[in-house]
Amino acid sequence: MFRLLVTALSLSACLLAQSSANRLEGCPDPAKLAMALKTLQAQKWANLAPDRIADLWPGLRGGGPCDPHCILLVSEERIISNEIECGESLHFDTSPDAKGSAQTRLKSVVIRYVTRNRIDLGAVEKILAGGLKVGDDVKETYAVATGYGRFRDLTWTDHDPEHRSCDLGLRYARVNAKWLLIFVLSCDLDKGSGSSK
Repeated sequence: MFRLLVTALSLSACLLAQSSANRLEGCPDPAKLAMALKTLQAQKWANLAPDRIADLWPGLRGGGPCDPHCILLVSEERIISNEIECGESLHFDTSPDAKGSAQTRLKSVVIRYVTRNRIDLGAVEKILAGGLKVGDDVKETYAVATGYGRFRDLTWTDHDPEHRSCDLGLRYARVNAKWLLIFVLSCDLDKGSGSSK
């Protein structure tokens, strides 16, 4: 049993070290992104203010066009040939509360992460996904999307800190002769679930 634990810890350390050593200039540490995802998942997404996210992702700033009822925060760490290779975006829905003040709800987190090869891409995906707590009711599907090739999709229900249906989309593509992972986490409050739960 002890050997199994040591082997698992060694493998995790190797993946992290490999990811750090092979990380492209301008791309953030995937272990730090995984910790941010873990912290975000432990928060109630209802009434989560965008300025509270600044501690998790210090490089985030107001993003591009967004429909009238949303706020978009973006971080673009690595841009090559006008293509975002490494960056994050957080999408918040806004709506007025009973008093007319704006309420915000985190809707989705998108992480774009490029690596030199498919092996490094797999290591980054494993580190990022390791930051999430996936429910026992997880369902996994595979499909192909035009322009992005194959993708995986996982759906599950979070019960704590609020009851919500979550979806993790994992898209893969080739960009500028490198491998790109598009990691999309979105959660919606289940019907009948209020923000007070």
